[in-house]
Amino acid sequence: MAGLKAEQLEFYGALYIGCMLMEDGIKVIKYNIRLGDPETQILLPQLTSDFYQAIIDLLACKNSKLTWQKKDYYLGVVVAASGYPGNPQQGISLPQLPTNVFYAGVENRNEELLSSGGRIFTIYDHAPTLKRAQKRVNAQLAELDLADFYYREDIGFRDI
Repeated sequence: MAGLKAEQLEFYGALYIGCMLMEDGIKVIKYNIRLGDPETQILLPQLTSDFYQAIIDLLACKNSKLTWQKKDYYLGVVVAASGYPGNPQQGISLPQLPTNVFYAGVENRNEELLSSGGRIFTIYDHAPTLKRAQKRVNAQLAELDLADFYYREDIGFRDI
């Protein structure tokens, strides 16, 4: 942001800064000028203002006042195919999933959902505490047969 200001550049839109916590501190690993998944999948359900109006404002180069819920913590866990990211297994049958899921690398073949990418789906939930949101998501994942998939159970641990 300081660089944009120093060069007197204006920016209207979504600027996502991907960071990773390393032993020697926080490092920026990427900039996106879009809202990517899975970040968007956790952010947008928390938006209480009108997303359509925000887009209209951005297209008109106007700042938009976004408002967000502040009651709950949201957490999402990405489920990936075995072999991700290098060589993800394809065509894995997905179990029956809950309603709080965002699909990614999935195809419908003869009324059966199969993996067709690396990141397959994200399960998300929310609760008054981050620890409770994490427990809710992990409990849902534990109920599923995900033997051919990979996911992390520690998402959110640094903030808990």
